Amino acid sequence: MSLSVAVLGVTLLMTIFTANTGVAANSLPLTLKLWSLNDVKTVTCSGKAWVEIAPGKLQRDAIIALLDEGDSKTPGERLLACDDGAGNGAPITGSTAQVKLVHAGDTILQGTLRIIALDTPAKPGSISAIVFAVNTLAGDMALMSKSGKGMIRLDHATGIYVYPPSYKLKQVAENVIYEVEEAQPKPQAPCTISYLSDDPNASPKVIRSPLDCVTLLEQGNSDAIFAGDVADASSCPATEVVVTRPQAPIAPAGLSGLRSSISATILVTVNPDGTVKAVSVERSSGYLPVDNAALKAARLSTYSPKRVNCQAVEGTYHFTVNFEPN
Repeated sequence: MSLSVAVLGVTLLMTIFTANTGVAANSLPLTLKLWSLNDVKTVTCSGKAWVEIAPGKLQRDAIIALLDEGDSKTPGERLLACDDGAGNGAPITGSTAQVKLVHAGDTILQGTLRIIALDTPAKPGSISAIVFAVNTLAGDMALMSKSGKGMIRLDHATGIYVYPPSYKLKQVAENVIYEVEEAQPKPQAPCTISYLSDDPNASPKVIRSPLDCVTLLEQGNSDAIFAGDVADASSCPATEVVVTRPQAPIAPAGLSGLRSSISATILVTVNPDGTVKAVSVERSSGYLPVDNAALKAARLSTYSPKRVNCQAVEGTYHFTVNFEPN
């Protein structure tokens, strides 16, 4: 990545962070108070002790719980198992709906949830600060320009936000989080980039990149992104495969007495680079030599690829060959 930026709070994205456990698991009471905005919620281990579990592939059932740990300045989730004293699991009772139950065989990832506050260049009656969350396990990022150009924020659900230098970093709070690793990768959609102005009440300028956000950040550079020098998908209309140099078919022997036209249609699959990937008879002429002549002509023709969101993609073309009577 050629971004001249600093990642807030850490130096790498989507890595396994060292757990901040706060207190040793064996010092936890059997009844744990869960963090809650409303009434008190608790869970109780019916065994001998809570055991802190390391992230990775679990060997036993466990819970992911956000504890109310009083004056802890680094709050976050805990990955815990209830132990019967002999290394076996024991039942958990209480407000189990308030915790995430995970099971032996699950792979658990550990990451960070950052709450970031920015002061805005506020005028009287306007927004004075904005606050957002950055979930590293979801693929979120917050990148601060080292050259003073502002901040780039990647939200995995809504796209990229670019804040000008007038938005000042006010506070960053971090929480440890855990998540079960998904078996299938999340699909990446074309990226929407929103450029905020010095007026926090104004609508942002929007560019819709043909690339997904992660690829855009990996392939781009900070100056181009901050300057808005990014290809806009709206300026690239979608196009289908086009044959640029059709190859004339060679008439097979045996057509001298042809009394009516005869045709065959070939389905041509074209790679993103314009080369032919495959040809097949889509509609036969009923005469094998004609079909073969059409296949050869389709294969030797040249094509421009299908384009979607400014990107060349695989596409198909219907190549038709006609032979007319003499």
